[in-house]
Amino acid sequence: MGWTPEFPNPICVEAGHPECRYFMAWLFSNECHAGCPYCMMGTALTKWYPRQWSDAQAIRAWDQFADDHGSAVILFGGHESGEHLPLVGRVVEDHWGIMVTNFTFDERVFCRLIPPGRMILHPSFHAHLWGNEIEEFLAKIQRFRNRGYWVPVVSMACWPPLMDRLPAWREQILAAGLSANIHPLYNTSYQGRVLPDGYTPDELQQVKALVPPCTYEDRIVRAPLKLKACAAGHTAGGITCDGSFARCVQRTRAMGNFMGGDHVVFDEEPRPCDVAQCMCGNMGGYQIHEEAEETA
Repeated sequence: MGWTPEFPNPICVEAGHPECRYFMAWLFSNECHAGCPYCMMGTALTKWYPRQWSDAQAIRAWDQFADDHGSAVILFGGHESGEHLPLVGRVVEDHWGIMVTNFTFDERVFCRLIPPGRMILHPSFHAHLWGNEIEEFLAKIQRFRNRGYWVPVVSMACWPPLMDRLPAWREQILAAGLSANIHPLYNTSYQGRVLPDGYTPDELQQVKALVPPCTYEDRIVRAPLKLKACAAGHTAGGITCDGSFARCVQRTRAMGNFMGGDHVVFDEEPRPCDVAQCMCGNMGGYQIHEEAEETA
């Protein structure tokens, strides 16, 4: 289902906050110490959008946003959001959060700074951080759930050396009452093979058995979107690591200097988008697709 004026902000509804008028993706973190060999971010954030603002500036900017537009649902992303818990905790005093995280942060610090009702956790399982076993990772999730935090989904990447173990780990995730989001890798390589095109035929079959089939065409190429318009910039927006406001974090042409004090001004209606492939999987509900051509 695509975007409609009657259902203007699907992520806010899914997050349990239909009263929020805006969803914001904030690629704010340029730090991570996980050392994942397949990291898809690499140095992109620090190279393209170096952080040029302080925590105090960020807090003022989000306070100003709340004054202008009310509370938003904020997706905290970038490299590793858990590296910045004091900042995150302060921002969600006035907003609601969804945190994409490798889940290596100190849970005692997290629980002290961020109450359960303010944050949804989207952890990703990186096997090398857990001794190539998933049990302690799932135990940590359960401790958070016991404290009242909402942890609906676990993400995993299709890294060739671990591909054979992904089906069993997926079953353990599902058995724990969680959803499993398994995705192919982009912007990285293995043994000189640039992924996803570099997956071998056997690996490709394994990927296709794990990844939702409706998302991709032959090989691991996302199906063209054929968008008429998108509500990004209208009921959703993005803040890049350098502090600029854009209609989304993929369409990074700055619409204002968020961290510099500019007031965020949203478009009056959805606008066309010329991207062939949207890399923001959570933006599907904001897209307005071209009507299918009638066949004779």
